[in-house]
Amino acid sequence: MSHAMLALVAEDENDQPVAPCYRIRIEDFVVTLSIGAYEHERGRPQRVRIDLEMTIDQDVTAIGDRLSAVVSYDGVLDRIEEMASRRHINLLETLAMEVADICFADTRVRRVAVSVRKLDIFDGRAVPGIRLDLARPGSRGAAPRR
Repeated sequence: MSHAMLALVAEDENDQPVAPCYRIRIEDFVVTLSIGAYEHERGRPQRVRIDLEMTIDQDVTAIGDRLSAVVSYDGVLDRIEEMASRRHINLLETLAMEVADICFADTRVRRVAVSVRKLDIFDGRAVPGIRLDLARPGSRGAAPRR
């Protein structure tokens, strides 16, 4: 089967094909940063695990094995680390939104799912986290942003 016949296709909420795309998944990316809404969390960096998946609005069969033709997950990781080192963040929700904004900086990114979890609190009894599923405004299946 030729590559032209293997194009990946995104589906809408009704499982109907909408456009060629592919997904980039980054799992178990651990960043140490200053995060937490409580006073005792300030000045005490914590490890946060980030998992994300980006839906790329591009036909993967047309990239020609060229790094310059794809969304760079290495660049995404570098920008997340740089953002995390700049300032204190109170909420996991804020961190997840900032990670999504980094992903959406590339106009080929149509959708982003971001999961962030604090690894070093509650003495190992639990791992709190949140997940955001976002679509670029105007893309098929995107909910209006509030």
